[in-house]
Amino acid sequence: MAGSNDQFYAIWSAAKHRYADITGEDLDASSFPHPSSTEDLLRNLDVQNRDFKHFREKRETFFNVLEGMCKPIELVGNLAAGGAAMVFPPSTLCFGAAMHLIKAAHGVSASYDAIAELLESLKDFLVRLTVYNREDLPIELQEKLAEILGTLLEIFARSTKVIKSGSGGRVMQFAKNVLSGKDEKLPGLIAKLKNMTESEARLVSAETLTETRRSGRVVDNMSVTLTETNMAVQDGNVKIGQVTYGVHQMTVKQDEFRKEIRQEIGNVVAVLNESKSEAKSDKEKKHQDTAKAVLKPSVSPVDILVDITKKRVPGTGDWIRNEELFVSWVNQNNPVLWISGNPGSGKSYLSGNIISYLQEQHPQGVQDPSHTSIGYFFFKDSDPQTRSFHQALKDLAYQISQNDPVYAKHIDSHCQSPDDIKTIPSAWRKLFVDFFIKNEKVDSSVYLVVDGVDEAYEAERHLFLELLSDLKDIAAGDERGSRIHLVLVGRPQIVDDISEALETSVPTIHVDWRKNSADILHYVKNSIRKSRLLSRATKQLQEEIIETLARNANGMFIWVDLMMRELGRKTHASSIRASLHQAPKGLTEMLRHVLEGFSATLKEEDPEDLNTMLAWVTCACRALSLGELDTVLKLKSSEGDGVLYLEGKLRKQFASFFNLTREDGLSTADLQSDIRAKIVPDQDDVDAVDEEGLDDVDNETDFNSNLLTTDVLFCHASIGDFFRDEKQGKVSAGEGHPAVGVNIIEAKVSVLKTCLDLICDLSLSSKIEDSPSMQQYAVDYWHEHLQAAAGDLTKIKAPQKEQIGRLLAKMFRDETATKEWSSGKAWNFFTPEALKPLRQWLEDKDVLNVLSAEDQNWIKSTSQNPAETFVPAVKINAKEWLQGLYWLPNSCMTMIHVVTSLIRGELLETVPAILPLQAILDAAEWPQFEKNALWHRRLGMCLRDNEHYDEAMKHYEMASKMDDKMWLTPWGIARIYAQRHEIEKAIEQEKFVESIMQKLLEEQAMGKDTGTDEVGIAELSDCQEQLAKLYGELKCWAESLEYHRKAFTTWNRGYANVFKCLWILGREQEETDYEEIMGLIRSMEDNIPGTSYTRLTECLWENTWLSSDDSSSDFLMICAMAAKKTDQLAWLQGVYQVAINAAKKELKPLVAMSLETDLADLFWKYGGDQEKAARIWERVLRVTVTAGATDKWEIEYCQVMALKNYGPYCLQKALDAGKGTPEADRYIKKLERLCKQKASAAKDAAEIITTNRSAAFVGIWYRLNGESQKARAYFQPYIKEALMILSDDIVENDNIGYYDLAHVLLAAGDDVNALAALQVMRAEPSMVEVIGESPQAIGGEDSGQTTDEGTKEGVEAEEKPSTKAKEVIEAQQKTIVDSNDAVANKAVSNAQEASPEEETSTWYCDGPCGKGFPTYSYGNACRYCLVDFCKDCLKLLKEGATSEVHVCNPRHGWLHAPPMKSGIDLSKDEILVGDVVMGLGEFKDALRKEWQV
Repeated sequence: MAGSNDQFYAIWSAAKHRYADITGEDLDASSFPHPSSTEDLLRNLDVQNRDFKHFREKRETFFNVLEGMCKPIELVGNLAAGGAAMVFPPSTLCFGAAMHLIKAAHGVSASYDAIAELLESLKDFLVRLTVYNREDLPIELQEKLAEILGTLLEIFARSTKVIKSGSGGRVMQFAKNVLSGKDEKLPGLIAKLKNMTESEARLVSAETLTETRRSGRVVDNMSVTLTETNMAVQDGNVKIGQVTYGVHQMTVKQDEFRKEIRQEIGNVVAVLNESKSEAKSDKEKKHQDTAKAVLKPSVSPVDILVDITKKRVPGTGDWIRNEELFVSWVNQNNPVLWISGNPGSGKSYLSGNIISYLQEQHPQGVQDPSHTSIGYFFFKDSDPQTRSFHQALKDLAYQISQNDPVYAKHIDSHCQSPDDIKTIPSAWRKLFVDFFIKNEKVDSSVYLVVDGVDEAYEAERHLFLELLSDLKDIAAGDERGSRIHLVLVGRPQIVDDISEALETSVPTIHVDWRKNSADILHYVKNSIRKSRLLSRATKQLQEEIIETLARNANGMFIWVDLMMRELGRKTHASSIRASLHQAPKGLTEMLRHVLEGFSATLKEEDPEDLNTMLAWVTCACRALSLGELDTVLKLKSSEGDGVLYLEGKLRKQFASFFNLTREDGLSTADLQSDIRAKIVPDQDDVDAVDEEGLDDVDNETDFNSNLLTTDVLFCHASIGDFFRDEKQGKVSAGEGHPAVGVNIIEAKVSVLKTCLDLICDLSLSSKIEDSPSMQQYAVDYWHEHLQAAAGDLTKIKAPQKEQIGRLLAKMFRDETATKEWSSGKAWNFFTPEALKPLRQWLEDKDVLNVLSAEDQNWIKSTSQNPAETFVPAVKINAKEWLQGLYWLPNSCMTMIHVVTSLIRGELLETVPAILPLQAILDAAEWPQFEKNALWHRRLGMCLRDNEHYDEAMKHYEMASKMDDKMWLTPWGIARIYAQRHEIEKAIEQEKFVESIMQKLLEEQAMGKDTGTDEVGIAELSDCQEQLAKLYGELKCWAESLEYHRKAFTTWNRGYANVFKCLWILGREQEETDYEEIMGLIRSMEDNIPGTSYTRLTECLWENTWLSSDDSSSDFLMICAMAAKKTDQLAWLQGVYQVAINAAKKELKPLVAMSLETDLADLFWKYGGDQEKAARIWERVLRVTVTAGATDKWEIEYCQVMALKNYGPYCLQKALDAGKGTPEADRYIKKLERLCKQKASAAKDAAEIITTNRSAAFVGIWYRLNGESQKARAYFQPYIKEALMILSDDIVENDNIGYYDLAHVLLAAGDDVNALAALQVMRAEPSMVEVIGESPQAIGGEDSGQTTDEGTKEGVEAEEKPSTKAKEVIEAQQKTIVDSNDAVANKAVSNAQEASPEEETSTWYCDGPCGKGFPTYSYGNACRYCLVDFCKDCLKLLKEGATSEVHVCNPRHGWLHAPPMKSGIDLSKDEILVGDVVMGLGEFKDALRKEWQV
């Protein structure tokens, strides 16, 4: 085809030259209009001419004619070009010429009439063009089409010249067959065009005949038919053309889509680039940060839901979806629905089904155009946090904020601190009523699923139910109905409370055997199939098990679960039948039956061990870790030894009661099978996964979970209810068998006594040196256990009361014990409510009689003013504050202030963050200590922390006068200078302290008595690090680097100083010394004594995505760049792999996971090995989170890091394989499943993702393969979201909305509106214009080429993404190699910490400099990556001199925003759209209409 391409190029070039000669306009100039499609032409014309009255009057007729004429041009223009290399396709230049012609009319009515008649005439000829469904046009047709397009271009040129001469309206007339005017060549050109189109039709017919003969379909009398066809073509004129056009409409659409692929394939690159999401989200992150800080969400709801979803048998609970009341609730006909069921009936699994169904109907954060949020909470009485309605409201609000950005902004603007929602009424009002009920400006709504309501604190539940009257009132008074739709799930006993609160009966669905019997039957069958033993039973026995359990279950899922576990341990059919037919019907009987079985079978220490664990898990105030439970067993043992392999016993022998949850979310089944449930499984994998039933746990597995991070809970709350029931007690199998279970009164006393023993007898810790300490638990919760036991004080036997009484007296009378429990106790503990159970116990007559006389006198002396009971604790805190060295002065002082106020009869409900000066001085005077140097220094510390700097300085100076050897005094003075921002003074003082410390360390090393407090290397390192920070504030980077090095040399495991050194070396120096960076990194390769890993490994552990700040990405980038520049990248990759393995060995699964995401970056971003990276991403995405997993957010953050790269990877794989191939389908299905996942930010993530990025990749795939409507649907929610943000009453973050809107519109091909939105971001309004390549030129000079691979596996060539599409994706993911070290240095050094000026930036350059800018003047937006470059970085990119990591493709086209042209002055409510000034409201309304949002 090379010859044909050259011929076409020659004809077309001549036509362009003729146009330039006639009009004086260069078609290829960047200033000349280049509409990319018919729609683009019409949109630009609308903007360009809307101010002209005559244009508006004739607009509809005009556009109909234009569309009819331009469609054939659009369809054949690019096909005709074939492989010819050109900047702009022929169709684009023809459209531009037409646009230039119309613009010449400049509002003159007659000119518009003349142009319309001309275009009508041209349409009649052009409509004859036959559209080919292939791209390899014959040479003859290519040349004919080139001549047609060239003639059309000349007609436009001469017509433009005539119109501009002013005679178009007065002299010239265009008609279909008659033309008169100044340009005599026009009639001939039109006639020539007519003849050429007829000639083209004959060529088409001839080509059709040739193809027909070639394929063997020869018919008789073909010559006659051909002759008739040719005659018909010649004589039919318009009619034949119209028929041809109509017949080929479907083909036209296909070619239209194919042309879109060639024109806008760069959008593939656009969505792959993630960097802008971080840059543009600074203010959006503020909303999320505020929501997180104010709401303080817990991880419990998602933990529990993930666990339920993982265990639930597919289809379980689907019956609820057909319930009439449920359907009515979903359709928003009633605001509240109550679902009631007995304990263990599967209510939580039903709630999981409801949540899943709602999320299917209203996808969260994905491609759902409505802002309908789903919130859920599961009350569990195993943890105070999961019993709190206040916490539930905050968690529900946080989930909504992650889905609805308008709601997140509402929280940011209405809730400044947690105090704004500190009560349940205030939380309900501010978080729900004010937004969903009172705010009529938003259309957001929410479904709330609240499970286990009966397990919430009773008082809080009653209070919340009273507030539900708001829903009843709004439902009755608002035509729209309630926008809050609440379903409550719980046990039957609280239905009256709900009805009473709403003052009406509540629609209720009862969960009983009639509803869930099919679910139970399904569960039993699957459990048998999965059981190692029962699956081998005879068919008859299996049917007997199924029939018996189904008949006796009575709707109790937990009963079936416990029974299946018991049957699964039997190895003989006879014992299975015996157990089966002895099964009780109810939960209580079932649990007693299980306990009786344990009584009959457990030997030696096992019964007592089980009883101890049951008692502690029943009474514990929070979930106990596996290590803590092991410690409890050791404390109970006289020898101090625990249970060997406790985890195995809990996961196997006692699995009927206990469930273990790990930080990484792996269940017992996961650990046994070593297969982690996938988040993004292949369809083949999905088909192969068995439905969930009872997991057989008898297989031998060496469990090795982390003792500190694995929690032990009951399998179901009903089990805890059973054991807390005083009527149940312990169960025995008969005489000679131990009693097994929980006597709740004895258990409460036993747990309390253990806590008090740990506080009063510190020697107990020596028994458990190799186990996690229970000391902190005892200190934190002894009072809660005291309160629980005091409620049953009259039922406790005297000896037990006496034991507790003695311990309580010792806690307040023995200084060591008092110091133990009062250390760090929060000030709000010291209240009259806290005194009640304490005084109740101490004043009990049985207790008083056995106490010593001194203790009795103390109790009696404090009876008149019980607040004086706290005085011993206050004295300890006063002593540690003013005479000690280690307790925090401010905490001690606050306790003194609160308790002394309480003694005076003043109950302080709040304490200000900064206490008044006199309150602090009064607290210091209260203990009446000697005012020595230490007293003054410790008081000075407290004053300094409360910002009373002048008074603090006085006390420091007094301390210095009294003891000039106290080195901590000048150090405190240095900190005052630093806090007052007197940096030079602070540096001078810190250096003075450094010299003192160095001298003292030397004297200490020689064994000299220094006469002052001992100093350690940690203190010296801290001093040197402070000096480094102070120099950093002054931007004295050389000195800062020097002191960070000193600090690290002093304490070589202070890795914060390592990072700071790397930061300064990599970013704050004129030239980056990569060798020096690598030298610092490799200096840590030595092993840490007593461990199996190096300091470098430990350093990497502390610099991951899980770091408490945002430094981890900078750490990785600096290290990676240095390793790459010094050819040590492979070594660095190996170091990370070693650190990952070491983390796993040390039972740090989250650290290992986060390091894996870093390693993936090293492989892909810096090493170019995407396949290795993909294996890591898949491994990270396979991890699931079970209920109770304490680090759920950290897991999700790692998965976000993997997901943003795994999405483009899947798309690339699909493009490589081609449409219609099994491999492409497999990868696209992965993306579609990813679309259903909510990508939420974790912890301190830089952004909150409100729409899942993977959805954009799916949309691109559809767009590339001709399904434009589907592709459009994926952009629609983004546009709606941006418009909603721009339409609320909070204007401070409108730049985010305009930025998002501009870039989505740019991705969608709407240049005019995208440029207008960018313009609004600027402080100075500006004219935005297009420079560089057109949308078709994404591949530079080769952009006109199309694939000529023919077909593949029976798929038409045009049905596959073009080769150019694949090249763009490859360019997006390829590393741009940089041979310019100076530029690379600049890339590293310019990304500095945000300066005050940068805080007002509206956008940030994605190029090497990383700078922020207040307006978009001179900004450049890539059409395909959607990244933003400043002019300097864009120049570097086009020169191929960017940094050695992927940024963008230098061949892409860009939008450029120069300063505003003189004479244009926009108000704050106006926007410049093209050349037209309009109101912002009008602009947004037009977009809503266009995008139907």
